[in-house]
Amino acid sequence: MSWLRLNTFKGIALGFDYGIKRIGVAIANSINLKARPLKVLIATSKKCQQELVDKEVLEWRPSLFVVGLPVNVNGSRHKFANECEKFARLLESTYKTKVILADERWTSVLAKGPGLDDARAAAIILQGVLDDKNQAN
Repeated sequence: MSWLRLNTFKGIALGFDYGIKRIGVAIANSINLKARPLKVLIATSKKCQQELVDKEVLEWRPSLFVVGLPVNVNGSRHKFANECEKFARLLESTYKTKVILADERWTSVLAKGPGLDDARAAAIILQGVLDDKNQAN
């Protein structure tokens, strides 16, 4: 897994704001590099979670995953960071697709609005990585 560095990416990227019960999902492509909220997956178990993620991966066939990594305001690791890293490793090993972990500090605050905020948070996380890629090229 990479930490916030994206050299090249072609096709579709899926971004995830991972949670135990809800996973926000966002989507972007390598042409316009604009992330948008896609949906919120609501899971009652790990098995259900995996089935819902499988469905999205089969539909979109992404060439990149971006997973938000919780970091405290002071830069230290949040207690939930290990769970997010496990999810990222599972994505990488299951789908043989590159995963980037991205600092998700402040995304919950920025994503506030009507309805479930998780998909908007995923879009903010994904857009941050795409913006970083755009500046690096």
